[in-house]
Amino acid sequence: MNAGLLSLETGLDFASQGQTFHYHDPQAGWVGSRQLLTRQWMLPLTLNLAILRRHSPEGLLMLRGGYNLQYNMLQIKCQGVLPDYSTHPFSRGLLLGVETTPVCLGQNYRAGFYLEAYRGSRIFTDPFNPMDSEIPGSSFVRAGIVIRFSSR
Repeated sequence: MNAGLLSLETGLDFASQGQTFHYHDPQAGWVGSRQLLTRQWMLPLTLNLAILRRHSPEGLLMLRGGYNLQYNMLQIKCQGVLPDYSTHPFSRGLLLGVETTPVCLGQNYRAGFYLEAYRGSRIFTDPFNPMDSEIPGSSFVRAGIVIRFSSR
């Protein structure tokens, strides 16, 4: 949805990533490792502000801010004697980004790149990553290539 300087954007994204936690606390009796494979379906909703619009109605530079909802599917493998843990299937948080499309590929096409950062709520808790700590929340930084079509 586009209303001049502002546009609303949404979509459906998928991400997959692995992470390993190593435990060595002989006093508590915890020694081993825990592997997490996280698969996430994401529903971002951003409000985009188009600037530098002289050469393109959508703007050569777009600032993004919004919210991201995630559904997290975790696959966990444990080795050794490890503490209890809990997971949270849903997370949410702030999404900020910038996009630029300085390359003209024709009358209705522009190309460029984007950069986004996201910081979301917690998806994994154990005694070393308690609820009151900042980590391990769901977060990412990503970059990519953009090809934008304009019907104007």
